[in-house]
Amino acid sequence: MSKLSADEVRPHVVADALRRHPVLIIGVAIVVAVLVGLLAQGQAASYTSSAKVLIRPTLGNPFAPDTGSSGQQVTIAMQTESQVVDSSPVATIANKKLQPDWVAGSSTVSAVVPPNTQVVQISFTAPSAKAAQTGAQTVAESYLDYRSAQTTSTQKARLDILTKQADTVRASLQTASKAAAAANAAPEAAQQVQLYANQLVSIQNSISTLESGGTDPGNLIAPATLPDKPGGISPLLLAIGGGLVGLAGGLILAIWRERRDKRLRATTDLSVGTVPVLANLVASPSRFAGLSHRSRAASQRPAGEDARAFFQRLRTVTLATSRAPATLAVSAVTSGAPSSQVSLNLARSLMRAGYTVTLVSAETSGRIERALDITASTGLAEALSSKTGTQPELVEVDGLRVLPAGALAEVEALLFSERFSTLLTQLKAGADYVVISSPPAATPAGMGLGVATDAMMLVGIDRVTTADDVEGVAVRASRLGVDIMGLVATPRAHRSLGGRRGEDAALSTEAGADPYGHDVSGPESAMTSDPHHDDVDPAASSTAASGVESGHTDSADEPAREDQASAGLPTSVDTPAAR
Repeated sequence: MSKLSADEVRPHVVADALRRHPVLIIGVAIVVAVLVGLLAQGQAASYTSSAKVLIRPTLGNPFAPDTGSSGQQVTIAMQTESQVVDSSPVATIANKKLQPDWVAGSSTVSAVVPPNTQVVQISFTAPSAKAAQTGAQTVAESYLDYRSAQTTSTQKARLDILTKQADTVRASLQTASKAAAAANAAPEAAQQVQLYANQLVSIQNSISTLESGGTDPGNLIAPATLPDKPGGISPLLLAIGGGLVGLAGGLILAIWRERRDKRLRATTDLSVGTVPVLANLVASPSRFAGLSHRSRAASQRPAGEDARAFFQRLRTVTLATSRAPATLAVSAVTSGAPSSQVSLNLARSLMRAGYTVTLVSAETSGRIERALDITASTGLAEALSSKTGTQPELVEVDGLRVLPAGALAEVEALLFSERFSTLLTQLKAGADYVVISSPPAATPAGMGLGVATDAMMLVGIDRVTTADDVEGVAVRASRLGVDIMGLVATPRAHRSLGGRRGEDAALSTEAGADPYGHDVSGPESAMTSDPHHDDVDPAASSTAASGVESGHTDSADEPAREDQASAGLPTSVDTPAAR
């Protein structure tokens, strides 16, 4: 039988995380969404208003008459103009009208230039809509005032320079004219006069051009408007986005928890550590509650047949791995697993296949005795206490020979003695299989009993038994030379709506009680079957070395139904083979 590593990556980890941790995933999403929504709601509202300015090329500014006609030069000049908007000189002019002052370089003001335009769009952000509108309008006007001031200042400076040049050239022209008018004037005197005259004309033309250029920096083509709603992303959208992020985070957390969860997963695990999972018994819903005993039995007949098929498969494994005669200990990994129910029904399944079976109750709970309605006061304890070595007295119930526990609590230490090994030898001499309902394997009594038997079958609970529990038992068994056949997975007890835990399978001891908390009392139960139905598993019969006839039928009719009901097994079965 193949064994899988405990660290193998499970292919269904995402599906398992979604199925088993939906509350965690949804809870993380809700928490993140609420936190993001609260943070967004707690932030102060901000309003943004914009104004558009059409600028003209003026002296003293980046966009000037001498910029040129190149598209790249114009683009560079316009981008530079947008940077001038959010500058200290403009802020100084605007702060004369704004309250509180605007700090240049902050996120309060932004300016962009739409492609292929001479327009600058100026935006102003403020806590109120009115303040945003006033700020955008003021900054736009201040920006135009700054450009106008820069143009006037540059024009005045250039006029001053040209005026001084004109005065100098005019004085030189007068001097040259006097020299040329003298009687003994030099031949080049006339040329000097002409040269100064041309220079003066050129300077005067420049002055005229400069004075006619104007100082218009541009105009406001789109005044600032009053914003009707706050800017930024809506808190609702932020909360939705936070919820989506929370879903992803919750799924990651659920996958992380699922990967760290070492509990038995009966529906997907083929092995737990080095111990293979032999079969998986899954309880069916209690959808027949409230029906009469007769109608409930008729409705549950298919589920009962599935349960019988489960033990047929378990019987097949037993026959394949333990050749008769053999002794088999059925032991819970930890307390709470229904090992007594598994041992009882496995013994019945072997008996129905034609084998001689002796069931030994080696635990002090008395579950098997109550399930089979055995009232004998003597049993295993008395056989171990006897020094004569006489054959123990067995109780026969519907063809199944049973050795009750008796007062085992007083002599439990004798399970480790030679007397117990001798007793098992005697029982094996008179039966094909001796099935022993053993104490939990994690206890000294359970492991000691496993040493005396040919093999041990472990019983675990889905989503309760952990890989560490199973591996701990496996390690101790390996050290003591105990052969572990594998693990039988059983469902865990359900919880009612009030949070009350349903009766655990291992704790269901009364006849007719469903081990998973459902009311199945009465003469017919989930395990009710046709007493004349051939339930011999072909695989089991082909594996058995004794050549049992496959046409064997149960001889008991109504008593068989009653003791099947008293076994207290669930009504739905799932096994790796069935899947």
